[in-house]
Amino acid sequence: MSQRVVSTMTDLCELHGGGWMLIRCANGLCKRMRVFEVREIRDHWRKRRWSDRWKDVPEHFRCALCGSRPQHPEWIASRRDIGAVGAAEAYLAPHGIDPRAWALAGPDDRERLIKARR
Repeated sequence: MSQRVVSTMTDLCELHGGGWMLIRCANGLCKRMRVFEVREIRDHWRKRRWSDRWKDVPEHFRCALCGSRPQHPEWIASRRDIGAVGAAEAYLAPHGIDPRAWALAGPDDRERLIKARR
């Protein structure tokens, strides 16, 4: 049996039902991180006609505090594993959204910020 190679967020959603992705700031001093739901980001990128390839993910994020691009994303399968990585701070914003507004926004406000970019 051959294993299917997961190269896009769509592949993750089809094989595993989605999950979460952990994005870490590439700046070693900053150490900010953020967890996003894979389905939510994939759907947002589909509407914008962006590539959902896993290797293209860092191109669409920027740290709200230091401005650097993140490292490669990490996939998190289970919701309970999110707390284990310590990603409570939300400083990495999707492309086109003001990073400082994203960092200060709650879940409902973030949804509004995404809809405002459409």
